[in-house]
Amino acid sequence: MTQPREKCYYLTSGLLLLLGGVIFLWGGKNHPAINAQLGPLGSEEFFRHFVAHVLGTPNWQAIHTGILAGPVLWVLGAVALWDRLRRAEESQWSSLALVALALGGLTWAVAFVFDGFVAPYYPGSYPRPRIPPGHGSCFPVLRLIRSWSSAWDS
Repeated sequence: MTQPREKCYYLTSGLLLLLGGVIFLWGGKNHPAINAQLGPLGSEEFFRHFVAHVLGTPNWQAIHTGILAGPVLWVLGAVALWDRLRRAEESQWSSLALVALALGGLTWAVAFVFDGFVAPYYPGSYPRPRIPPGHGSCFPVLRLIRSWSSAWDS
């Protein structure tokens, strides 16, 4: 039988999982579409339109905070699930799942810190409001996407 503190722990963890989902979905719902309408992936046209999205979207950082916070809350909530499964003597898959979720959350966090909090400062670092030719890949996340897309092209 679980003690009141233990019940509170599991309830809080379950609420973290749910809250993470709600916050993540709010951020995703409010994020502007990043798709082929911006131009061919990796092209100057794509980066120019992406810059317009970054600068023209109100609450850009709040949206990305939601997208970033969701997976972090999932990892925190998943610890209780992992604990519960280990108590039921299931340790292999639950450990693997927790580590995978933590690594995915970390990778997600790095990508969305760049996208949500670093990207808005790049356009302002140039004297003109447009990105100079050849510098469209200055966004770290987009530079990574560009390198991946060019690797697939070869």
